[in-house]
Amino acid sequence: ILAAYRYIQAGLHRHAVHCYQSALLVYGARGWSLIEDHIHYHLGKQWYTLGDLTTSVRFFLCLLGNGRQPLDRQSLFLNEFLAIVKLYAGDERKDIPNLGLPIFKDSSTRVFLNDYTPSIPNRSHEEYEAEEMWKRMEAEIQVSDLSPHPRKYQLP
Repeated sequence: ILAAYRYIQAGLHRHAVHCYQSALLVYGARGWSLIEDHIHYHLGKQWYTLGDLTTSVRFFLCLLGNGRQPLDRQSLFLNEFLAIVKLYAGDERKDIPNLGLPIFKDSSTRVFLNDYTPSIPNRSHEEYEAEEMWKRMEAEIQVSDLSPHPRKYQLP
């Protein structure tokens, strides 16, 4: 990964892509999400720099499908992706492969809002019993049990 970074600084983008793709083979199957996302991001950027927008979009799609990064990083990934997609689609209106966006039919779309108020009249019997059980357990806790000094218990 460091070699790829050095190649980018030297303007040798094909070498950088080769290094990042080799790193993806090594780190890709280990479940290290931050490294995988770093590699996918830089592969997407390098393929964009080399002019291969299709491959660049493919690597950015790997990033956007996971959502494993903090908000600011996800925002960066999405902004870069949108800029590349605008160039990729251009005036020809190309479809983006594997984007995975749903198609909505306006006439059949209905929006339901959840009401998270504590008193929901249509609760199931199990939900009611669970709530009552928690209330009983909370009532059993005494103020003395919450003292900062733990009780000393004797072992049998």
